[in-house]
Amino acid sequence: MKLISTLFVLYSVVSLCLGLRAPGNQPNIIFILADDLGFGDVELYWNNSTHGRISTPNINKLALEGTRWENTYTGDTVCAPSRCTLMTGLDSGHSAIRGNNPIPLGPNDLSFTTLLKKAGYYTGLIGKWGLGDTNTTGAPNKHGLDYFFGYTSQLLAHDYYPTSLWENMDLYPIPENEKGPVIYSHDLFTNFSLNFIQQNYKKPFFLEIAYTIPHAGSPNSTDETGCPVPSQGIYANQTSWPTVEREAVVSTQSTGNVTNKEFCS
Repeated sequence: MKLISTLFVLYSVVSLCLGLRAPGNQPNIIFILADDLGFGDVELYWNNSTHGRISTPNINKLALEGTRWENTYTGDTVCAPSRCTLMTGLDSGHSAIRGNNPIPLGPNDLSFTTLLKKAGYYTGLIGKWGLGDTNTTGAPNKHGLDYFFGYTSQLLAHDYYPTSLWENMDLYPIPENEKGPVIYSHDLFTNFSLNFIQQNYKKPFFLEIAYTIPHAGSPNSTDETGCPVPSQGIYANQTSWPTVEREAVVSTQSTGNVTNKEFCS
């Protein structure tokens, strides 16, 4: 029962939204997904780190003003099948994607975003998709998403200063990163998410913000020894901490930045 509890919560919300078809009755849904964020990495949960608690004020505020589920699990142990389970509602014994191999969603795989579209929702996903590139049957816009911005590739999603991303079916170039790290992808994801909300808040919408952070590593790092961030912020002076830990703390805090806006409350 624990394994399906997260999905039960999400799909209960979706089922409620499908039943509320009258204008003005459908709630907007913002689903924030953080890759490899540990339960104890968030300040309001117990944290046994030798460095003490990580300050996550925006996430704290979101939790304290809402409902907390403290006994939930993802659909799988690794990325692609857990995202497939989330999208389709199928456990990994029945879903098409059961590992991190480059296998896309099929044309007959029904996603909950497709159901939300049928109920009148404008749907979007910003961040990491990981369920099929744009030239496959698993392209995000083929599975109920009106808008997509981010990574389609599992591997490239761990390069936080990419030279390009995808906006729907079109390549979104980032020439500033061709000669070095300038534009941090997750700052783009936060800004694009805020724009999405501002443009669509007066109508029913669903938005998944799928951050890759605080997952470590990049395509050029086989041992996953870093989580590059624009600045180590208030943790730059914690010289007793390894660099990778300072970077991971900052990226953990960043996952809550999108909630630090008045119209998101």
